Amino acid sequence: MFANLTGSLYDGGSSSSSTFSFGASTSRRSAFPKTNMEVLLDNHFQSRVYTTGDSITGSVRIVTQRDVPFDAFEIVLLGASRTQIDAVSGVRESSHILLKMAMPIAPSAYPVPRVLETGQEYVLPFRFVVPAHLTLGACNHVAKSDRVRDHHVCLPPTMGDGAWERDDMTPDMARVKYVVRARIFRDADSAKHGHPTVVAEATQSVRILPAGIAPDDDELFTSTDDNNNNSRSRGYYTLSKSKSLRKGLLMPLLRTASSKLGCVHATVTEPATPVILSTDGQTASPTAARVSLRFDPTAVDVPPPRITAVSAKLLAHTYFSLGPIVALPNPGTWSSGGVLLERACYYDTSVSLLSRNFGSSENAWEPQVTTSRRDSGYCSDGSPNDDDVAVQNGLDGQASKDAVGISYTTDLLVPLQLPADRKTFLPTFHSCIVSRTYSLQLSVSVAPSSTTSSSRYSKKSGRGNGSSSSSRSSSSSIVGTTTITLTMPIRIIVGSSDRAVGQPDEHGLPSFDAAMEEAEADAFLMPRMLEMPDARFQETSVLPGYGSH
Repeated sequence: MFANLTGSLYDGGSSSSSTFSFGASTSRRSAFPKTNMEVLLDNHFQSRVYTTGDSITGSVRIVTQRDVPFDAFEIVLLGASRTQIDAVSGVRESSHILLKMAMPIAPSAYPVPRVLETGQEYVLPFRFVVPAHLTLGACNHVAKSDRVRDHHVCLPPTMGDGAWERDDMTPDMARVKYVVRARIFRDADSAKHGHPTVVAEATQSVRILPAGIAPDDDELFTSTDDNNNNSRSRGYYTLSKSKSLRKGLLMPLLRTASSKLGCVHATVTEPATPVILSTDGQTASPTAARVSLRFDPTAVDVPPPRITAVSAKLLAHTYFSLGPIVALPNPGTWSSGGVLLERACYYDTSVSLLSRNFGSSENAWEPQVTTSRRDSGYCSDGSPNDDDVAVQNGLDGQASKDAVGISYTTDLLVPLQLPADRKTFLPTFHSCIVSRTYSLQLSVSVAPSSTTSSSRYSKKSGRGNGSSSSSRSSSSSIVGTTTITLTMPIRIIVGSSDRAVGQPDEHGLPSFDAAMEEAEADAFLMPRMLEMPDARFQETSVLPGYGSH
C-alpha cells in the first residue's frame, strides 16, 4: 500500500482537513511527492487480530524516484481514539493519543551519507509487542477515583470505522484505531519553514483485541466509589420487579379484586456470568442468568401460574465525550441528564439472544409456608404497580382478608449464547473519551394455570378438591399473560492467550512489559557514586546507643 504523504491516522493516507494530527510540530505538506513508502507486516491478512503479548513484525520498504536527502526515520505503533458530536453550534470533534511506541533505529542502519538514492530499495525491519497497559501519561486528567484511572490505562480494542467484517454496534461518532506508521524527516535547519519536514509517510492499520480481565465494574453487585453514580445506575437497572396476575384481559377501570389471583415477584440475586471472547473475537463462551420467581396467591386455593415464555436480548451502550470522562459511565447517569449533551453522548443498540416458549410440564414451583401474614393488596417494589392503581382504593380491606401465609418459588437458569457469527462483540472497556458497556434484558411471561394443570397440582400437593371451583373460574375466563422484564449489567472480556503477558514469545524475545520491568530493575541496581559524608556525621564511628569505654 502506497500512502499519500498528507494523510492522517484515520484517512489512511488520503488528503483530509481533519484536525486529528500526531505531529503538530512537523510539516504535513510533502516536500518530495516522488518518494514511495509502504509498511509490510509479516504473516498479515485482512482478518488478522492481534492481542496482548502478540508481536507485530514487518518492514518498511522505501523506493525513491530521485535523490532525497533526509535526517531521520521514524517507525511507531500508534493508537488513538476519536469522537464527534453534532452540537447546536455545529459538529465538534475530539481526539486522544492512547499509545505511541517508537521502534529504536540504530545509527548504523542509516546510509552514509543520509541520502536516499534514485531507484535504490531500502528496507527497515521493525517489531512491536502489544502491551497489556498504557503508560500513566496516557491518562493525565482528573479522575474521581483510582478505579477510573485503572480502567483508563487499560488498552481499548479497535472500534468503529468499519474495521471489523461484522457490525461491532458502534456509531460513526466514536472510534478507536491502531496503525503502524513510518516517516522520513528533514531537520528544521534544512527546512525553509523552520521545523522538521515530513519527506514521506506510510501507514498500515492493525486490529487489536486486548486480552485479560479489566478491573471489576459490576457496580450493582460490588462497592462503588460514587454513591450518587451508583443510585442512578440502580435507577436504570431493574434487578427486582413485581406484577399482578389476573384471570383475564380486562380493562384497568373494569378490574376488580376478584379478578386478581396473586402477585408475581422476579429477582436477580447475582450478576450474569461474564462472556469470554476468543483472542480473535470469532467465538464467545456461553453465559447464563438466574432469575428467582415467587408467587403470592390471594387465596389458598389459587395454584401457581404457568411460565409461558422467556426472552432475552443484549444491549450495547457506547459512551463518547469531547472531554475526559472522569467517572465510569452507565445508562443511569448518561440518560438521566447527568452529563452535558453538548460535550457527551451515548448510543444504544440491541441484539436478540433468546426467545423460547415453555410447556406446562416445565413448571416446577415449590410451595413455601410462611408464619407471617402478608398484605397482598397490590404488588410493589417500592411503589404500587400500574396494574393495580385502578382497584387499589376501596380494596385494602378485602386484600387483608384474603391474605394467606403460603407462596410458591422457583428458579430459572437461562442459558444464553452471543451470536458471534452475526455481530462483533467488543470487550467491555472504559477509556478517557470512549467507553463500551453491556446490559442484559430478560423478560419472563406467566399466565394463570388452566383447570387441568391446577387440578394436577392440587392432587400432587395433597390439598384435596378445595380449589376446583377457583380452577374452573380461572379457566373459564380469558387467560391473560403477565410479562416481567429485568435489566442487569453483564461483562464481556477477551480470554488470555496461551502465553502469559511478559513471557518470551516464540522468537525468544521478551515482551514490552517484561523489558520495562527489567529496565527499572537495572536502574535500581546500577552503581552509585559514593561521597564523603557531612562533617557533622564524622564525629564518631560508634553505633548509636553504644558508648566507648
